[in-house]
Amino acid sequence: LLNRKAKDVLGISDDDGVGINWFDACIPSYTRAQISGVFRSLLTDRGSEYTTLQSPIIGSDGSERLIAWSNVVLRADEQGDVIGLLSSGTDITDVFHTTAALETSQQQLDEMKYALDQASIVAITDVKGRITYVNDKFCEISRYTAEELLGQDHRILNSGHHGKAFMKNLWTTIARGKVWRGEILNRRKDGGHYWVDTTIVPFVGQTGRPYQYVSIRTDITNRKRTEKALRESTALARLGEMASVVAHEVKNPLAGIGGALQVIVRRMEEGSAERMVIGDILKRIELLNDTMEDLLDYARPRNLRVSEVNVEDLLHSVQRQVEADPRFGDVTLEVACEPDGHPLRVPLDERHMAAALLNLAINAAQSMRSGGKVRLSGRVRGDMCELMVSDNGPGIPEELRAKIFEPFFTTRHQGTGLGLAIVQQTAVRHGGEARLHCPDAGGTEVVIAIPRAR
Repeated sequence: LLNRKAKDVLGISDDDGVGINWFDACIPSYTRAQISGVFRSLLTDRGSEYTTLQSPIIGSDGSERLIAWSNVVLRADEQGDVIGLLSSGTDITDVFHTTAALETSQQQLDEMKYALDQASIVAITDVKGRITYVNDKFCEISRYTAEELLGQDHRILNSGHHGKAFMKNLWTTIARGKVWRGEILNRRKDGGHYWVDTTIVPFVGQTGRPYQYVSIRTDITNRKRTEKALRESTALARLGEMASVVAHEVKNPLAGIGGALQVIVRRMEEGSAERMVIGDILKRIELLNDTMEDLLDYARPRNLRVSEVNVEDLLHSVQRQVEADPRFGDVTLEVACEPDGHPLRVPLDERHMAAALLNLAINAAQSMRSGGKVRLSGRVRGDMCELMVSDNGPGIPEELRAKIFEPFFTTRHQGTGLGLAIVQQTAVRHGGEARLHCPDAGGTEVVIAIPRAR
């Protein structure tokens, strides 16, 4: 007996359904033996586990439908013999196909996510910028754990390198639902920096406004270092040629002129106008000689002579040199060192590093218009030693920060613009880097990070 729905699904008329063999006519051949076995088990009262099952049927047009069956054994009476089987089925073909399609889509999404996680640094934030998801690569490069990042915003990674205008443009772009692309310098948990090529994709809701942002980043730190090294190499090649000319054609004759003027000025009467003029000339010669020394030091740096140096002693030595300069009598200098239980000793060239720190300390002291404080400090960060010079002066304008270590860049009317370039060069030659940090509260901090061991 078949009801109307069964006949409609099978595509048979009333007359065609009488006397047909269910298994031969309605069950696909590949599962016919299995379903016949289930039928026999139910009729012999041994198939209680088959009271519900799913199995396919085949219509007169050859198409298959998947049916969810509920089977009830019919008996002559409560304890009597089995006389038949009542099967009630629900067509779940469309549901099955939809579920299968969803499972396939989910699998594809999982595979895409896996591939993306292997290649990229991924983060998701809400519209307020709070981090809601980070992948393992994000944690690996930032040195933060996922627990430390979730709920924070990206200011936790702010290196201070990019100005307010840069960040405003980024947020304005994505808040309008547009994709933003650019290169960002971020700060790791240990204070180190890394460059990422960044794409931020807004997810826009039905209101037309973003409800979350997905950031996909690629580490380009090595590329940026290579580009910088190529630029510096080109500049050094040109500078080296010029330095050779300076050393042979200018520096030596200038020394002779200065010596002759020293002899002349000693023969003049004290307080004479001519003596004052020659004194001004000697100061200009000294300034020019200092400029040439900077050029030569940068173009042809001397070999490092590395030894174990007590960092605190080095910082105090720099402090004494600055305090001895009468120009900085109203500037307070302090030294702070954070050893890990023992005196902090680091392999470095004491002469070169002292010159770099002195350069930074003098720059910091000169930035104070009426007194102020300069702090010289050292600390351990993992396998690196950080030597820092910080001040509470006016700070460095945002538009100048990216250029601060470039050769020949200066904002002063005197000087070559090589002082900070030499500081960076000294750090790199020690296997580290120099970096700038401008706190929101004001002031400037320059960090020389070098390995604790060579």
